Amino acid sequence: MLFIGSYTYQPNVTAAEFLIEQAWPHIHKAIPEARLLIAGANPDKIRGYQAPPQGVKFTGFVENLDELYQKVRVVCCPILSGSGTRVKLIEAAAYRKPIVSTRIGAEGLDLVDGEAIFLRDHAQTFADACIELLQNHQLCQQLGNNAYAVASKRYNRAQILQQIQHHL
Repeated sequence: MLFIGSYTYQPNVTAAEFLIEQAWPHIHKAIPEARLLIAGANPDKIRGYQAPPQGVKFTGFVENLDELYQKVRVVCCPILSGSGTRVKLIEAAAYRKPIVSTRIGAEGLDLVDGEAIFLRDHAQTFADACIELLQNHQLCQQLGNNAYAVASKRYNRAQILQQIQHHL
């Protein structure tokens, strides 16, 4: 599993702490061999960085995203506050990765719950969705492919440029 962000942004710190402290214990109990990667710059801002729970690894800034995404099965976006475009979700969709997010984490994106993403706002239901994906390869592929279809249609560069030109 993967959560990626810059941890100089407080909503990413809060999200990482929610994932590590509230959801991860349920996931690790159900699937002890599961691993959670917390990737991104300044992870030392996150509680638990100095003594990570079993199965949690802080990678720091990652140069090679292709390599990182090849290592993971599920991408998490447990954002609980903040605003802005959730580029990390579009990126995960471009890699055909299944995504579990909070509603705030996916706000403004055209990803439909249960079709192209799982939207879960509470620690237990967030963990349950992650567990389901970790245990069901076919569901992972289906969700990842559906997310990719949305991202490639709605968020590709050519489409965005065409929309800008149309509006200008």
